[in-house]
Amino acid sequence: MVSEISTKPAETNYRQMVNRTLSAMLAERKKHQSWQDSEKEEETQSLLFKRIEALLCFLLPLEIVRVKAPNDIVEGKKWFYNELKELLDLVDKDGFDPNPYTYIREEKFDFVDCAATLLELLILTKKHISSSKDYQIVKSHMEGIAAKAFFFLSTSAYEDSESRFSWAANSQWKLKEQSFNNLYFTSYAVKALSLLHSERSWGFVSENAERLLDLIQGGAAWLCGRFDTDNAILYFDMKKAGTTYYDFAFATVALCSAYGHLNEIIKSKIDSICKAFLENVSESKIESPAFIYFLQPKAKTPLYYDNRLALGMIVSALCRISKVITLSASEEEKLSSKITSLATQMIRQRDSKTNLWKEEGYLVTFTMWGVAGLLDLDVYGRETNFEFSEAQLYSAIRKALDDSRTVKAITGVFLEELFKIRDGASKGDVK
Repeated sequence: MVSEISTKPAETNYRQMVNRTLSAMLAERKKHQSWQDSEKEEETQSLLFKRIEALLCFLLPLEIVRVKAPNDIVEGKKWFYNELKELLDLVDKDGFDPNPYTYIREEKFDFVDCAATLLELLILTKKHISSSKDYQIVKSHMEGIAAKAFFFLSTSAYEDSESRFSWAANSQWKLKEQSFNNLYFTSYAVKALSLLHSERSWGFVSENAERLLDLIQGGAAWLCGRFDTDNAILYFDMKKAGTTYYDFAFATVALCSAYGHLNEIIKSKIDSICKAFLENVSESKIESPAFIYFLQPKAKTPLYYDNRLALGMIVSALCRISKVITLSASEEEKLSSKITSLATQMIRQRDSKTNLWKEEGYLVTFTMWGVAGLLDLDVYGRETNFEFSEAQLYSAIRKALDDSRTVKAITGVFLEELFKIRDGASKGDVK
């Protein structure tokens, strides 16, 4: 008979995983002298959006944290502000142009997701590392760009007859009778504007407080309006186009971010949306994000745009649900199970050798969502005690050794050691 053995409480140190990822990102930046990842852009591309996402990775640990760990990456170093200064200069030159994520090269124009992400970066920079002397160099420039981002998001919002606000890629939201407002860009705007309202980082926020609150409440109302209670699904746009669980998750995170600024009627709708997401999301139902149609200024037809949401967004959504709404015991159990399942899948997508997302090639944007997912797990996740029988343990080991990823990792380490032996022998160190 196989005896039961109890392990010590197993705690995944997500903060350490994040720090290894951030260290790996810095190493890649040093190697390439830029935030270039496995996607090879044209030399003319400034990587504006990719640089915003990269810098944001180093601020998220300060925003999503219980206590600062001794081995955390130090964010307030001179390199960060040098990068930020270059970034702000690029925005002055090109606006909120989302290169390298668009296929348009002949002109520059503002995009909602780029402006919203940059706004979050600037808010968190001021909130967390403004004590650095290097901050003074970019202080006024940051405020000017932040104000520009807010006013762009404000003026590009479309208000419908019910005082709800939604966003397309930019202010050119309509072609003839076809609207391009959708879940993706509206979630970006609501999430960033909610953070701006919470932090009130600059004087222009108070001066435009009423407009800002209207945008948040109207944006949340529009997102809730996409929810079909009969089918428990969140539609992507006014045409009721189907949505993936990546977009559903993003809208859930945006609504959770706005929750404290909303009235009880909208909060009740968000509760239903969160529970529908919890009930329906699963590994088997998650499909790859689809390309998005957007309307380019002066274009005769809409063009495609990459939807770059990743599994870390879905993990973040699940983690945040428990903070915002009250769940029954059975719902809590279901939430815990799904967080465990999808967090495991998310971590599998992280290259075990480089600590970067994804295994087939480092992508800055996927890495940013992975970092956010790990940090949300650190805050909202639970420590889990595991008990294994010896038979179960041996079975798990056999499956692990049969997994191609395990074989790949072992082979890589084996070859590295052989090369060390060979190189040592060539120098006369090994006989």
